[in-house]
Amino acid sequence: QGTAIEALIDGRRLAEARSTAMDLGQVALQSGWHFAEFDDLAVSPLASPPRPPAASVFREINGRIWDWSARSCNPKPADAGSGLRNNFAGYVGMRIRIRRAVRGAALGRLRRDGDGLHHNLLLLKEGSQNLSWSVDLAPDVAPDDVGFAYAALPDIELSPGVYDVLSQELAGGDYWLDQGSVLQENEWVEVLSSVYGEHPDRLQPGMSRSVFGPVDLKIRGPWASAPPALYA
Repeated sequence: QGTAIEALIDGRRLAEARSTAMDLGQVALQSGWHFAEFDDLAVSPLASPPRPPAASVFREINGRIWDWSARSCNPKPADAGSGLRNNFAGYVGMRIRIRRAVRGAALGRLRRDGDGLHHNLLLLKEGSQNLSWSVDLAPDVAPDDVGFAYAALPDIELSPGVYDVLSQELAGGDYWLDQGSVLQENEWVEVLSSVYGEHPDRLQPGMSRSVFGPVDLKIRGPWASAPPALYA
């Protein structure tokens, strides 16, 4: 289910695998050197855990691309842009326009296999140095069922306007995905472009309607019962 596969016998968990590196997972059974018969075998999706009433920027985001011009009826998918990167020291993320007043809930970053560092996540309102928020995303925060890990914001009101959502990255540190993901936003927000820079006050825009990371902003509200559909 999502990024997780669990193996259980008689309700007892024997193994768990969690990864955002692949689109699909596979389950294999092996009995060693001995003849074995698997009775009452069931392979089924895990039940989704309860989710807080918060809405993501993304209705859908796809970090994979396909070369349909290749000589194949089943093109091999590739990561967006230059794929996974950790060759930049500074801030990466996205510039968004919030369409109506909302209440902030959390900032997030997509987990990648092998992540082990703290990440400073920032939310900055354009044109106002006084309206900025920073949270620490610890490496032990578990990702949700599509791979995003979140750190809670204080209960803040975000007025309509342009904001930057950023993650501070280290050269040689945890990996993040290059710009180029195909995305669809929820109705309250518009993604303007990816952004990057060595300092949050000196950001450069990247591709329009794209994001580095990906990073995410969640808002509070009972209208949001589902997470983004992510294929990364």
